[in-house]
Amino acid sequence: MKQNTLHILTSFLQQRKEVSYRDILACFPDKNETTITRNLNTLLKERKVIKKKVGKNTFYTFISTDHLKNYFDTPFFERPKVHYNPDFLEKYVPNTSSFLGTEGYQQLKTNYLDKYLLSTYDYAQNIREIENLIIDLSYTSSKLEGNTYSYLDTEVLIKYNEAAEGKSQMETQMVLNHKTAIKYIIENRQKI
Repeated sequence: MKQNTLHILTSFLQQRKEVSYRDILACFPDKNETTITRNLNTLLKERKVIKKKVGKNTFYTFISTDHLKNYFDTPFFERPKVHYNPDFLEKYVPNTSSFLGTEGYQQLKTNYLDKYLLSTYDYAQNIREIENLIIDLSYTSSKLEGNTYSYLDTEVLIKYNEAAEGKSQMETQMVLNHKTAIKYIIENRQKI
């Protein structure tokens, strides 16, 4: 399939909020249906579009990097619910696949990763933010591993080194290990 058709289809989807498969076929009567389907699948693999089924109809929505930024800027409790998609993990290839797609990853790399922001970050001036980051990450990471420490218990343990009553030594050590790992990364940011 010609790259030209993929480019035309991408531009077409960018200009519309949500388009049904039937409407896409109707707008490209000179293109073969197999060609259009193959191009849509390419855009799906590159995570440039989202495919949604409603009854017998299939809809495609173009995802811009602005859309992703807006999504993550929205508090999690205000975001639309999304169900677990096992295909995402099954098709993931470390250091190759990207949730943001090729274009989004390149933009992220250019804007943030290539600038070595962490290496120039002033730890002493931002101690409170760093402490909050350590608490958030330690709590969340521990929770993912089945730890029963509450957010407040985690904060007290990290700030004042006081273990919560009724918690096992293993759970306490887990939180402290996360704290140590995060502090290590921050303190060795120049080497990293």
